Amino acid sequence: MTKKGVRSDRADLQTPPHGKSIHTTGAVLLTSLSLFYVLVCTPVYLISVTNVLISETVFPQIWDLFQNLLLFLNFWIVSAWMAVICVKNGFHHIWTLCAWFILSSAIRFFGSVSISTRILESSDLAADYLNALQDCLLEWIPLGILIGILWLCLGKKGKQTSQEELPPKKVFPLDTRIKSTLFGLASVPALIHLLTRIRYDIFIGIPKQRIDLIEMILFYLADLACWLIGYLLIFFFVNRLTKKKNPEKEKNKDL
Repeated sequence: MTKKGVRSDRADLQTPPHGKSIHTTGAVLLTSLSLFYVLVCTPVYLISVTNVLISETVFPQIWDLFQNLLLFLNFWIVSAWMAVICVKNGFHHIWTLCAWFILSSAIRFFGSVSISTRILESSDLAADYLNALQDCLLEWIPLGILIGILWLCLGKKGKQTSQEELPPKKVFPLDTRIKSTLFGLASVPALIHLLTRIRYDIFIGIPKQRIDLIEMILFYLADLACWLIGYLLIFFFVNRLTKKKNPEKEKNKDL
């Protein structure tokens, strides 16, 4: 009876999404987002900015915002999946998902360049693909920061994290190691975007008109809001990935 119970516990640890299937779901989501970005987002954006009638409307700006949210979503997904893998399977198991993230970002950037060269009929392919490579490398830097946060917070102690912390029950306060880690992971893309915006504003100078100043402040507030939205989504993903099954429901289902 004891051996059966031990065997049952081991089986629970190997059931999805804590086994290989969590890598599969993460890889499928990242790849699907990249393909959607290449095949849908890029053509729609290029057509909207090159069409005289559409370019004068707010649609290109709204669509550009939508594309940026998809880029944030890539980081939120990989953050949630890596955190769960780190706690459930150990830090050294995250590298497969990291490889998928790198591959999906390469698909997104190089695929977008291929689409844009066809639509815009660009002749300088070497420069376009070189820029795509540069964008890939820049996107892999935040991934390295995410890995560093996971190593510092959960790397050596991830397997020792109390199972009562998973799934996390309340969004706030940040009173557990796993919630503090998720909050730190959510900060990476938001802060990088914020620093990029600060550098750009310093380069172009302080706005002279009130409307431009208000617009700049709203953009900064939007970046900070992405930090909070990112944490909420990462929290939601981790909660769903680690949600414990109800034994009574499983028993009734078997019957």
